[in-house]
Amino acid sequence: MDKLDEFLNDVSHPDSPNYGKHWSPGQVVKTFAPSQEAFKTVQSWLVNAGIDLKRLGGSRTKAWIQVNTTIEEAERLLQTEYNLYIHDGGDKHVGMFISPS
Repeated sequence: MDKLDEFLNDVSHPDSPNYGKHWSPGQVVKTFAPSQEAFKTVQSWLVNAGIDLKRLGGSRTKAWIQVNTTIEEAERLLQTEYNLYIHDGGDKHVGMFISPS
Protein backbone atom coordinates (compact mmCIF):
# COMPACT_ATOMS: atom_id res chain seq x y z
CA MET A 1 0.00 0.00 0.00
CA ASP A 2 2.96 2.31 0.54
CA LYS A 3 3.45 2.49 -3.25
CA LEU A 4 -0.21 2.85 -4.22
CA ASP A 5 0.17 6.53 -5.15
CA GLU A 6 3.20 5.72 -7.29
CA PHE A 7 1.39 2.87 -9.07
CA LEU A 8 -1.68 5.01 -9.76
CA ASN A 9 0.35 7.89 -11.12
CA ASP A 10 2.32 5.51 -13.33
CA VAL A 11 -0.80 4.60 -15.32
CA SER A 12 -2.76 7.83 -14.99
CA HIS A 13 -0.27 10.65 -15.53
CA PRO A 14 -0.08 11.72 -19.20
CA ASP A 15 3.72 12.07 -19.05
CA SER A 16 4.23 8.50 -17.83
CA PRO A 17 5.38 5.91 -20.37
CA ASN A 18 2.77 3.58 -18.82
CA TYR A 19 -0.08 6.07 -19.21
CA GLY A 20 -3.30 4.20 -19.96
CA LYS A 21 -1.74 0.76 -19.42
CA HIS A 22 -4.14 -0.21 -16.67
CA TRP A 23 -3.51 -3.28 -14.56
CA SER A 24 -5.37 -6.54 -14.91
CA PRO A 25 -7.24 -7.85 -11.88
CA GLY A 26 -4.51 -10.49 -11.55
CA GLN A 27 -1.79 -7.83 -11.34
CA VAL A 28 -3.73 -6.00 -8.63
CA VAL A 29 -4.17 -9.21 -6.61
CA LYS A 30 -0.52 -10.22 -7.00
CA THR A 31 0.77 -6.80 -6.01
CA PHE A 32 -1.44 -6.22 -2.97
CA ALA A 33 -1.96 -9.73 -1.62
CA PRO A 34 -0.61 -10.20 1.90
CA SER A 35 2.39 -12.44 2.34
CA GLN A 36 1.80 -16.05 3.32
CA GLU A 37 3.50 -15.22 6.62
CA ALA A 38 1.05 -12.36 7.32
CA PHE A 39 -1.93 -14.57 6.49
CA LYS A 40 -0.67 -17.38 8.72
CA THR A 41 0.06 -14.90 11.55
CA VAL A 42 -3.52 -13.63 11.57
CA GLN A 43 -4.91 -17.15 11.25
CA SER A 44 -2.74 -18.34 14.17
CA TRP A 45 -3.80 -15.36 16.29
CA LEU A 46 -7.45 -16.25 15.75
CA VAL A 47 -6.92 -19.95 16.52
CA ASN A 48 -4.86 -19.12 19.63
CA ALA A 49 -7.70 -16.84 20.74
CA GLY A 50 -10.07 -19.80 20.68
CA ILE A 51 -11.59 -19.60 17.21
CA ASP A 52 -11.74 -23.09 15.67
CA LEU A 53 -10.05 -23.33 12.27
CA LYS A 54 -13.33 -24.71 10.86
CA ARG A 55 -14.93 -21.32 11.58
CA LEU A 56 -12.47 -19.47 9.35
CA GLY A 57 -12.90 -18.84 5.65
CA GLY A 58 -11.58 -16.34 3.20
CA SER A 59 -10.89 -15.30 -0.32
CA ARG A 60 -8.98 -17.42 -2.81
CA THR A 61 -6.25 -14.77 -2.84
CA LYS A 62 -6.08 -14.69 0.97
CA ALA A 63 -6.71 -10.94 0.87
CA TRP A 64 -9.25 -11.30 3.67
CA ILE A 65 -10.29 -13.81 6.31
CA GLN A 66 -13.92 -14.47 7.20
CA VAL A 67 -14.53 -15.34 10.85
CA ASN A 68 -17.82 -16.88 11.91
CA THR A 69 -18.05 -15.63 15.46
CA THR A 70 -20.41 -14.36 18.10
CA ILE A 71 -20.66 -10.70 19.04
CA GLU A 72 -19.16 -11.55 22.43
CA GLU A 73 -16.11 -13.17 20.80
CA ALA A 74 -15.66 -10.29 18.36
CA GLU A 75 -15.83 -7.76 21.20
CA ARG A 76 -13.19 -9.68 23.15
CA LEU A 77 -10.88 -10.20 20.16
CA LEU A 78 -11.10 -6.65 18.86
CA GLN A 79 -11.51 -4.94 22.25
CA THR A 80 -14.69 -3.31 21.05
CA GLU A 81 -18.30 -2.97 22.09
CA TYR A 82 -21.06 -3.35 19.51
CA ASN A 83 -24.50 -1.81 19.90
CA LEU A 84 -27.66 -1.93 17.82
CA TYR A 85 -29.30 1.44 17.30
CA ILE A 86 -32.83 1.74 16.01
CA HIS A 87 -33.65 5.05 14.37
CA ASP A 88 -37.04 6.74 14.72
CA GLY A 89 -37.95 5.55 11.20
CA GLY A 90 -37.22 1.94 12.14
CA ASP A 91 -33.87 1.62 10.37
CA LYS A 92 -31.27 -0.33 12.30
CA HIS A 93 -27.59 0.53 12.55
CA VAL A 94 -24.78 -1.38 14.25
CA GLY A 95 -22.29 0.90 15.96
CA MET A 96 -18.95 0.03 17.44
CA PHE A 97 -17.06 1.55 20.35
CA ILE A 98 -13.31 0.91 20.44
CA SER A 99 -11.89 0.69 23.92
CA PRO A 100 -8.93 3.02 24.48
CA SER A 101 -5.69 1.14 25.20
